[in-house]
Formats: sequence, structure tokens, C-alpha cells
Amino acid sequence: MKREIRFKAKRIDNGEWVEGGIIQWNGFAEIIKHVHMLNSIWNKENIKVDPATVCQFTGLTDKNGKDIYEGDTLYIDYNYLGTITVSFYKGRFNISNYKLEKCSITGNIHDK
Repeated sequence: MKREIRFKAKRIDNGEWVEGGIIQWNGFAEIIKHVHMLNSIWNKENIKVDPATVCQFTGLTDKNGKDIYEGDTLYIDYNYLGTITVSFYKGRFNISNYKLEKCSITGNIHDK
């Protein structure tokens, strides 16, 4: 099984979400947005992020095709109103047994 490994986190400078690869060390974190080679030199764009807000992509999407990340809250469109939070538990992402075609992302636990 091939799954895309990527992350999102909130920027330190403006609090907006940014997606990409991740580097974490000594309590600091950066999202890597772009990596490319120019004139035999590797160029990259690293953005400082709040390490407490780092969320991993689950490989799943909601009913609108929006990527679902760890910590996202989902609205469940069944016969009742409610939300669930996506979490990583015992080596897997936990979204219970909800059908994702009935769910839509409403936010993230790190949103205020």
C-alpha cells in the first residue's frame, strides 16, 4: 500500500495553516514546502511552525474531497447532529466506523 506522507501545522509568524513535509528537532518544527534543484544546488522553502499544532495527513478525504488530517473535526451528516475528532491511536488513524462520504471537515482542535 502506498500512502502519501505529509503534514500540516500553524505558522509561527501568522498562525495560518501550511502543508508539506516536516522537520522537527529540539522542540522546533518546520514545514518543508518546496524542494527543487537549481544550478546543481538544492533549494527549499522551510516555514517555522508551532510544533504543538503538527498534524499528519490520514490519506483520506471528506465528502467534499478535502484532505483529512489528524486533529480535524468532522461533522457527521446522519440522522443526528454531531462531530468527531480524528486521532492517531494504537498505530492507526481513528475515525470510528463513520462513512466519510457523509462527513465534512468543520475545523481542527488547534483552531481557536
